[in-house]
Amino acid sequence: MAKMEFEFKDNTKNCLNAIGEDLLKNMTAAVELVKLNTLEMLSHQGMGRQYKVPGVKAYGKWDYENMGTSKRRAGYTRTYTASAPGEPPAQVTGDLKKSVMTNIVIEKDTIIGEVGSGLSYNSKGEGGVGVDYGAMLEYGTMKMLPRPWLRPSFEQSQAEVEDILQQPVGMEIE
Repeated sequence: MAKMEFEFKDNTKNCLNAIGEDLLKNMTAAVELVKLNTLEMLSHQGMGRQYKVPGVKAYGKWDYENMGTSKRRAGYTRTYTASAPGEPPAQVTGDLKKSVMTNIVIEKDTIIGEVGSGLSYNSKGEGGVGVDYGAMLEYGTMKMLPRPWLRPSFEQSQAEVEDILQQPVGMEIE
C-alpha cells in the first residue's frame, strides 16, 4: 500500500505581521505627506495688517541724530504682515511650524495616524494653564477670527492619502 503524508504549517501569524508592517509603512507615508503640506501652508506671508514682531529688534540704519559720542546704533522694530481671517496664520516666529509633529497609534486592529501641534500658549506666566496655540488659531477665540491651518492641509492631502492607504499590501509606495 502506497502512503503519502502531508504536513500543514499555520503561517497565518507571520502573514498578518507582514501585512501589519506594510500597513504601518503606508500610514507613516500618509502622515508625513499631511505634515509636509501643513508645513508648506505655514510658510506663507499674510495678507492682513502690519504688526511689530514682539520682542524683536532688528538693527539697521545708523541713527546719526541720537548716535552721540558712544556711536551706538539705534534699533528699529521688525514688522510682519499678519494673516487675514480665514487664511492660514502668517509665520512670525516659526514656533507653530516647528511644533508640527506626527504620531502613529496602534490599538488592537486599528492604526491611527495623527498630525498636529503640541505648542501651548501660556498667558498667565509659568504657573498658569497652557492653552493649545494651534487650536486657538485653527478655531479662533472670542477676540480673534479663525486662521485655519490644519484642516485645510488635511483636505488638500485627502486624495493622495486615500491613494497611499488603499495601496495593496506587499507593494512599495512610490
